[in-house]
Amino acid sequence: MEIITRLGHTMIRNPELENNKRGLDLGLSRGFSGSQAAKHLMGLAAANYAGGPGRRRRSEQA
Repeated sequence: MEIITRLGHTMIRNPELENNKRGLDLGLSRGFSGSQAAKHLMGLAAANYAGGPGRRRRSEQA
């Protein structure tokens, strides 16, 4: 019981543990359409990544 009380006091004192309104939100708490939005954002991130999805290009040396 004392541990829970300490944790509560720590969360109140520490401003980093507050929920920010504009933090990273993948829409996971919004049901089906939220999960679709999360998949869309993950797909965009993968497309911008150099080793992401798509046809693999052959190197000129191989």
